[in-house]
Amino acid sequence: AVDLAAGCCFYGCEPCDYSLCGGCYVKLATGTLEAPKPPEDAGAQAAAGQAAGQVDPDVADLCDHYAIEDRIMLLLNEAMKARQSTFSTDIMGLWEALATARSPAGLLMAKIRHMKEGTFVGKVEPPKEVLRVVKQFRLDEDAKTKLTDFILKRPNTAKEDLWEIERRLEG
Repeated sequence: AVDLAAGCCFYGCEPCDYSLCGGCYVKLATGTLEAPKPPEDAGAQAAAGQAAGQVDPDVADLCDHYAIEDRIMLLLNEAMKARQSTFSTDIMGLWEALATARSPAGLLMAKIRHMKEGTFVGKVEPPKEVLRVVKQFRLDEDAKTKLTDFILKRPNTAKEDLWEIERRLEG
């Protein structure tokens, strides 16, 4: 039998977790699985990998709750590292957006793309003009969030957009 490192989640071939590779499972069951060989400069690589491979607990919690695969979780973690100034509002916005998503993983990939493009807006307080429209037309929380997101993504045309939305809601 092979001794596995504490906390190790990948066994056998890289990166096999037995759900992907039946070959390693058979080798483990028959006792022919060999432990992976450590790289030459294992100490330096392990220190660098640990710092780079850390996933923020809030990101991990979100992805665990919605059963997001590790590949997408790592992409989100990288995108969020560049957004430290808005991290908490971004995470709150993601929780809110994924709560009603038909496909949380697909929506999350779109949100990651928006983060990279610089168009993602997390959970923020709506501007007073938006609050006025929400109150006037008694919009629900979902409509308020989507309207706020839309207006904040288009600051150059926000006034005209809001006027057009009001016109359509009245008609």
